[in-house]
Amino acid sequence: MVVEGEAERNFDRVEQNPDRVFIGGGGLEVIKAIPKIFDRLNRDGIIVAVAVTLKNLTNIINVLDANRIDYEAISLSFYKLQRGFEDGRASEGDFSDTG
Repeated sequence: MVVEGEAERNFDRVEQNPDRVFIGGGGLEVIKAIPKIFDRLNRDGIIVAVAVTLKNLTNIINVLDANRIDYEAISLSFYKLQRGFEDGRASEGDFSDTG
């Protein structure tokens, strides 16, 4: 079953306990709802939460720790390499961190 929408508004409407939950944004209100979502998971269920900012990642980890919820964190970084040539020379600032 796929339920689209804001978790804190729609999760209570789901009758079955989920095997998997994907949280892809929503900020602090959704982060605060993680313990409630975790309590509803089926045995061996998985929550995947995406944190784009370090602030949200820190908030997620704090909520998980405070509620003694086991977790595994995987960090992905994306970099963009861009090189421009003017007059046959590489331009300055040709490597940028986009992640």
